[in-house]
Amino acid sequence: MSRDDFAVVNRDLGVLDERADGQRVAVTVERAESAMTLLGREGVEFRAIDLNLDEILRRTWRVSEAKRLRPKLNRKRIFSR
Repeated sequence: MSRDDFAVVNRDLGVLDERADGQRVAVTVERAESAMTLLGREGVEFRAIDLNLDEILRRTWRVSEAKRLRPKLNRKRIFSR
């Protein structure tokens, strides 16, 4: 899908992983059927590709790992006077 379309619908997709390539974005989502319904309703052109279990787990792990590390990154504070 285009970057512009992604900007409109990304909060409602349940994104697990995303990759930008020029003006196009490839997105791995939870609940694919619901996501495709949303994209169709919004008039977004998209192409759906089935992933195998290994690919799904790899993307899910990236999301959970990023969420796990985020609090540690947010604890680092810089104080200046």
